[in-house]
Amino acid sequence: MDDSTQQKIDFEREKALKDQKLQFLEQRNQEYKDQQAQTIERYEERLKQEKEEANKTLGDRISRM
Repeated sequence: MDDSTQQKIDFEREKALKDQKLQFLEQRNQEYKDQQAQTIERYEERLKQEKEEANKTLGDRISRM
């Protein structure tokens, strides 16, 4: 095997490894985005529930006056 053939093999191997790493990082990035969206959704739902409870409590207090 001559040097140019070995260089081509090494280049293709490095390219394949970098492509694999890029694919892994893109997948991880998407997982983080999905987790972030789920966290935001849970936070907004909890905030909505707390607001409803606070309004109910306020309504109860006003009705007692």
